[in-house]
Amino acid sequence: MIVFKQYGDTVELKSKEESVLLILSGFPIKKKGTQYALSVMNTQTEILKAMHNY
Repeated sequence: MIVFKQYGDTVELKSKEESVLLILSGFPIKKKGTQYALSVMNTQTEILKAMHNY
């Protein structure tokens, strides 16, 4: 994963093997979040509710 600062416009990638590259972009969310395993939500309560519903 490459995380860019909010300025700049170039990146150079090199690989010794054939590769597939996926580039995504967007604006920073600027909100706190919480994570459990592969789940990411705004609060721990949302994580627990999702686990309970699953």
